[in-house]
Amino acid sequence: MSDLTQANPTSAKEVDVRFGNILLPTDFSDASLAALPHVVAIAKRFGSQVYVVHVFLPPSYPNIPAAVATSVLQQERDAAQRELQAFLNREDFGNLQPKLVFSMGSATDGLLQVIAEKEIDLVVMATHGRTGFRRLVLGSVTEAIVRRSPCPVLTVPMAP
Repeated sequence: MSDLTQANPTSAKEVDVRFGNILLPTDFSDASLAALPHVVAIAKRFGSQVYVVHVFLPPSYPNIPAAVATSVLQQERDAAQRELQAFLNREDFGNLQPKLVFSMGSATDGLLQVIAEKEIDLVVMATHGRTGFRRLVLGSVTEAIVRRSPCPVLTVPMAP
């Protein structure tokens, strides 16, 4: 018996891997599209339900009247929902029938909430490939989800 087997007596053959619910987060970028073919292939293989989620972070409008800010916010929210619906209607999904989830708030908290509520078994998300200062300034939703998700996370790099 190898040291690896002794340290972890459960072999891969004994693990029952199921991906009944798969989460595909999108920010509508080219990077998030990179994850789509992987989601489709896995969902077809496992007969999974796919949830496509966009978390909308409402911007702040400190220098304009509240009524105007509310109107602009509603327009931006409506535009994001239309874009999510268009993403959901992509031919790439084939005969899968993904479900749409639109959430508001911080991306990380919103995704973790959807993971819990929908009992997600696998998250498939793209990486934007930012490094150094850009990553420090912009943060990394993918990294936060990898660290905090209760389920496996498959990260897909954006094609060069």
